[in-house]
Amino acid sequence: MKNQTILILVVSLLITFSLKLYAEEVTKIEIIVYTNDGVESTIIDTNSDSLTLSTISQKSKNVSQLLISKYAELEDLINQIRILNKQKGNNESQLIISKYAELEDLKNQIRILNNENKELVPIMNSALTDSLNTKKQSKYYLSTGFGKVKNDVVANFLAGYKLFPNLSIEGGLITSAEVHSISTGNETESGTTDGKAWSMDANAGLKTTTNTSYLLGVNYSVPLPNLTNNVPFPKFLRNLQSDNNLDFYSKAGVLFWGVDYSLFLNGTIIFDGVTYTPNGSVPFAKSKGSDIYYGIGLSYPLTNEASIRTEYAKSKIAGVKIGGFSSSIVFEF
Repeated sequence: MKNQTILILVVSLLITFSLKLYAEEVTKIEIIVYTNDGVESTIIDTNSDSLTLSTISQKSKNVSQLLISKYAELEDLINQIRILNKQKGNNESQLIISKYAELEDLKNQIRILNNENKELVPIMNSALTDSLNTKKQSKYYLSTGFGKVKNDVVANFLAGYKLFPNLSIEGGLITSAEVHSISTGNETESGTTDGKAWSMDANAGLKTTTNTSYLLGVNYSVPLPNLTNNVPFPKFLRNLQSDNNLDFYSKAGVLFWGVDYSLFLNGTIIFDGVTYTPNGSVPFAKSKGSDIYYGIGLSYPLTNEASIRTEYAKSKIAGVKIGGFSSSIVFEF
């Protein structure tokens, strides 16, 4: 133990001398050594012309209090990282990397202390336990959901990559839907042909139906500011934002579409006492093109890897304006 104290003193003096040369703003250095006997903390005060060295030894009986203190530091550091993750700026990204390094160092200190204090493990709550396995922000994500185009329900699938914490590129597809239809309306006609009576009640027309459409664009998100009771948002949105997890995002890109034009007929025909019910469509032309799409939405995390989205988007297909709400679930990995 005597040799260890001498070694700490020599290393401390060397570190202090180097820091005084190149980092004058350093005012205090703390060196913590964990041993089987306990914990020894050496503090060097460099804030004056003369160096002040003080050593505090904490034997095993006091390690419990130190461990509890370290858990408090861990929880504070985790909260700092959560706040920085919500700000999502480039400067904050660099700071987050530094905070993660501090987090790993603090976790190692706690693990060493836990080896000497097995009975204190239960004081960790589930949030801290999860945070010990904190991962850096995911870069890739997949989403699937449903929406409405005109009167049809469609499914959508997306894959995205985060260029920056708040800017992503994404591509995907939307299933087919009927976007336009014109018809003559139900009309009733009757008469005779070659002495045989007939009547017809039918509806005929033209409809435009999309094939599977593809999209490619960008998504930009920002944390939604705290919503107070004075802000004209629904109450459930203010409740969701109470934990600062609700994000607002905008999206835009290019929608690549293809459509089929079809003639359709449905109705009832009675000829010479026999009833016929023709019902069907016959495609006669196709078309392809692309248009800009854009939209806005809200995102709320369910877990570290999953979140839900609700959005409203607009575009054009074959000259027909479309727009509607959709909801989806997003998985990050």
